[in-house]
Amino acid sequence: GILPPKSEIFASLISIMGKKKAQADASSSGDFPRGGGSTLAPLERRGAEKAAERDVLFGSQSLANDGSALKSEKNRKKKSSKKALKDDAKASEAAALDALGLTGNTASIPKYVSSLKYKALKQGCFVFGVVKEVGIREAKISLPNTLNAILPFEQVADEGIDLGDATLKDLITEGQAWNFSVVSTERVDGKNRAVVSLRTSVAHSAVVPGDLEPGRVIQGTVRSVEDHGFVIDLGVTGIRGFVATKDAGAGGKNIRAGTPAMCKVNKTIEKRGI
Repeated sequence: GILPPKSEIFASLISIMGKKKAQADASSSGDFPRGGGSTLAPLERRGAEKAAERDVLFGSQSLANDGSALKSEKNRKKKSSKKALKDDAKASEAAALDALGLTGNTASIPKYVSSLKYKALKQGCFVFGVVKEVGIREAKISLPNTLNAILPFEQVADEGIDLGDATLKDLITEGQAWNFSVVSTERVDGKNRAVVSLRTSVAHSAVVPGDLEPGRVIQGTVRSVEDHGFVIDLGVTGIRGFVATKDAGAGGKNIRAGTPAMCKVNKTIEKRGI
């Protein structure tokens, strides 16, 4: 037969190719829409959006709940710890009251240590002090809370102890710490003045021999120096102490009658009054 002109053939081919391309685009547009479009119907799209919103809201709420639960647990443990400490303190206070025979009387137990004031220095009270300055006949004693007192030579040792030609400098030295008894308070030249003592008869007037149990620490005064040790005046009627030379330490060679001595009771010999 006679073939159609080339122009008609090309036109037919272009038409066929155009139809096939259109069919391919239509087939793929359902799975991969162009321009970021959605293949969901409007109703389906709204449902999906609401579901996503619910997930976000519920997820945030869950995190908030987890944080609140953790904080509550920490607070609970903290309160429990504080309660335990408070209970322990109450138990300790109760035990102290029982030991002192003051069960139920909490008002008699001080809650803190008051600063020492001059008006608290009454005759007969005891105070811990440090030798600050030493003269021949008088020493200056430093007391707590920047208070001061005077120790006269006559208040170092009891009568009956032979001090010989000793001065105060021979018996005590600066820096030593001792328990002092307050014997008087007065005001001199517009200043308060407290006089203290190291005399054992003043400090231990209420001590009886039965109180001197092994292990007790008691302050005394050297009454005499013997060949193998020192006789100690304790201020307790019918009882004297004895310290062997070997137990006196390196400073034993400087000890003389009238020297204060801090002693520890090792044993008692009732028949000999030692």
